[in-house]
Amino acid sequence: MYNKGSVPPQLTTPPEVCPELIRKSPEGPAFARDDIGTSFSAPKVTYVASQVEKALPESPALLYRALIAQSARWPKNINEVSKEECVSTLRHIGYGVPDVERATHNDEYRITLVTPSLMELGDDEAHIFQVPIPEELSNVGEDYDILVEVTLSYAANPRRTRRYVKGYLSTWLDWCCSRIGENAETFARRIFETGAIIDDDGDFNWVLGEATNRGAAEGYSRKNGTLQKDWCIIKSNQLSDAFCIAVRGHKGWGGLFKAKYSLAVSFEAINQDIPIYEPIRTEIESVVESGEIVVEMPENN
Repeated sequence: MYNKGSVPPQLTTPPEVCPELIRKSPEGPAFARDDIGTSFSAPKVTYVASQVEKALPESPALLYRALIAQSARWPKNINEVSKEECVSTLRHIGYGVPDVERATHNDEYRITLVTPSLMELGDDEAHIFQVPIPEELSNVGEDYDILVEVTLSYAANPRRTRRYVKGYLSTWLDWCCSRIGENAETFARRIFETGAIIDDDGDFNWVLGEATNRGAAEGYSRKNGTLQKDWCIIKSNQLSDAFCIAVRGHKGWGGLFKAKYSLAVSFEAINQDIPIYEPIRTEIESVVESGEIVVEMPENN
């Protein structure tokens, strides 16, 4: 763990975030946590990936990657972190520490929705996913704190002669969501026709945001990579009756080669003051039956 207050900076290995691992060198006990290095994260992430595969054995590897990132969390909620701390935390631990329970299970206060199979998208194309929000959450009189997390994991044909992501990949993807007060029809029209935002910006306070001048982490954007996670804490009454996400394809070096992707979306009542698993599951069952490409994680514990 990085200790900001020490000069020079020191790295420590507290047991709550640094599990004991097999020790190869230097001489010492067979298991220890007395050294540091990014490679120590590999066994933990590999274990999480193996458990995700057990829970979803027929799913693509891109979804496993998305769920590992989706399960990651910072030591503090974003509402408790200043802009300076936000940038520092992002630089040192990225999306945070992954958790096997969040990666593989729902519970009474958390639900994760995923694309059930590998999706394909070409340039100038878009897929829109609509998550129906139950009235007990979106009611204007309610103000529960809801953590919203979205992770896009994709892959496309690379080309070594290009330096930047947008030219390195045959097709590059990004995602955006509906804004506060924006209904599904307006959102779809904005994505497929006008390309404009609504008059009242109404954007959620994402940690990263769609551009470097947006979001809590100034100077960072979620678009620059094939793994794109973002999260925010909002009041439940800011959710419309349908929460929409669009995954968009953009031209890279070769428009004939489509990108493949998986998407994960989570809602969590972080204060555990309102159950959301069953209400959202009940609402979404009718959507699944009507052919929408949204399914949920395995049963809650």
